Amino acid sequence: MNQYIINIKSNGISDQAELYRNGDLLLFKYKKMRIKVIDTFPFRGLRRIREELETKNIYLLLNGSRRDVNASGITMYSEFAYEHQLGKLIDESKMVNIFENTKYSELIGTVKEQSEFVQKWINSIKDA
Repeated sequence: MNQYIINIKSNGISDQAELYRNGDLLLFKYKKMRIKVIDTFPFRGLRRIREELETKNIYLLLNGSRRDVNASGITMYSEFAYEHQLGKLIDESKMVNIFENTKYSELIGTVKEQSEFVQKWINSIKDA
């Protein structure tokens, strides 16, 4: 089982929580809160946790929560995802661990904002 001590923003206040991964199981722990998700794809499982936390105004300051990060293809099965840049094709050297704390907190977005950015990125590379 992998354990991550992760940075979060809870109602605008910086704090830390725990995230565990054991195969298809993801478990988020913060104070008395527990969110358990079972999903073959870690990125999708993380998104499901984020969706629930967003209703409580809690945001995970992880690479997997950045608007410009998304998993696709073979990365769906791993803890890694691609950084996307508008107008540029995927650069396989620009992969990040989705469970690592990010140093780019200004890029943290909601699940909806992340999905919108991916669509914007797709549109930006259509002619690339």
